[in-house]
Amino acid sequence: MKLSIQQVQLLICLSGFLDLFGVAMLYPLLIHHAKEMGASPSQVGYFGSIYGCLQFFSSPIMGQVSDHVGRRTILMLSLVGTSFGYFAMGVAQDIVMLSIARIPSGLFKHSQSLSRTYLADITPKSQRSTIFGLFNSVSSLGFIIGPTIGGYISVTENGFTKVAILSSSIFLCNFLFIYLIIPVQNTIAQNDQITIAQNDNKVLKDENKRQKEFNLLQCLNGFRNIHLIPWHLVWDVFLIRFLLSFSIILFRANFTSVLMYRFNTDPITNGYIMSFNGILSAITAFSVRWIIPCFSTNSSLHNTFAVVMVTSLLCITLASSLNLVVLFLIPLCISSAVLRVTNATAMFNKSNAEVMGLLNGLGDTLTSVARALGPLIAGVAQEMSIYGPGVCGTGLAVIGTIVGFYSSNEIIKKEHRE
Repeated sequence: MKLSIQQVQLLICLSGFLDLFGVAMLYPLLIHHAKEMGASPSQVGYFGSIYGCLQFFSSPIMGQVSDHVGRRTILMLSLVGTSFGYFAMGVAQDIVMLSIARIPSGLFKHSQSLSRTYLADITPKSQRSTIFGLFNSVSSLGFIIGPTIGGYISVTENGFTKVAILSSSIFLCNFLFIYLIIPVQNTIAQNDQITIAQNDNKVLKDENKRQKEFNLLQCLNGFRNIHLIPWHLVWDVFLIRFLLSFSIILFRANFTSVLMYRFNTDPITNGYIMSFNGILSAITAFSVRWIIPCFSTNSSLHNTFAVVMVTSLLCITLASSLNLVVLFLIPLCISSAVLRVTNATAMFNKSNAEVMGLLNGLGDTLTSVARALGPLIAGVAQEMSIYGPGVCGTGLAVIGTIVGFYSSNEIIKKEHRE
C-alpha cells in the first residue's frame, strides 16, 4: 500500500515524538547523575562537550551520506546507534565509563535533523513552514511527558539505569516503526502517481540512481560537496543559527544545576519545569501556522522573536524566585519554538536539492560546535558566578539578533536597487 505525502508527513511527526520522548526522559538527569558520580561543574562541562565534539564531525557525514543512500536508511542507523548509546550510559559505573558511553549518541544522534530533511524532500516550499511547525509541535509533546516520567523513575532504586534502558527501548521501537511503516521516498503516492515534491516544480533524482552513484569513501569526507552550497545565500542563516543555538545551549547546559543551587529544586521539580517547557514549545510550534500570516516575511518573523528571546534570557538570569523563572520561561519557549521554524525554513528554501542533506548536516555541525563549547564554558562560567551561564547566553543572543537585523536590511536594500 502506497501512502500519500500527507500521511507520511504525519508518520514522520509521530517518529519525531518518540525520538524526543526517549531523549526527554534521560537528558534532564545526566548532569545530576554525573554529579552523583563525583563530577565537578568543570568535569560536567567536559562530559557534555563530548557529544558536541563528535557531532561536529558526524553531522556533515550523515547528512551527505543520506543525500546518496536515502534519508530513511540513515535515519534507521541513527536510531539504532542512539539506542545502544543510551543503554551503555545506563549500565556505566563511573564518570569515565559514562563519558565513553556518550560516544555512540554523539556519532549517531541525528534523527531529528534527518527527519526534517526527509520532510523537506517531500514538501513543497510553500508548505514547509507549516509542516516544520507541525513536526516541532508533535515532537515537543515528548518533552511534556518525558521529563516527568523520567523524574519519577529516577528517584527509585537504580532509577537512572531504569530510565536509560527505557529510553534505549523507545529508540529501538522507533527504529521498528520507521522500518515497518515509513516508505522509501520514491514510493510515496499522491493522486495515484509516484512523486516527491521538491521545491515547487523540481523533482528529486530517482533514489536507485543515487544509490548506484554512491561512493562511501567519498561521502565519508563530509565536506566533499561543500562547493555546491550557495554560501552567498545562506551565510547569514548559518551564522544566526550558530549564535542563537550557542546562547540557548549555554543557558540550558547547567540550567537544572543552577536551579538546584539557587532554589533547592529536586529532580521531580526539574522534571515538571522541563515538561512545562515542552507544553509551551508544542503549543507554539503547532500555532506557527497562524503566527506566520501576521508577518510579511520570514525575516521579520524571525527578528521579532529573536528580540523576545533576548529579553526572556535576561529576565530569567536575573529572576529572584523560581516562580519568576517559570514565568519568563513562557516567552523563551515561545520564541525558541518560532525561531527553530524560521531558521529551518530559510535554510531549506535557499538550498540546492542535490546537497540538502549536506547543508543541513553542516548546519548541525555549527550547532555541534556550540554543544561542544557550551557545556564547558557554562561549567567554567558557573564556577565564576551562578549568573555566568545566563549572562553569556544573553550576550550571544544579542549578537545573533543584530546579525539578523543587518541581514534583513541588506536584503531590503538589494531588492530596492533591483
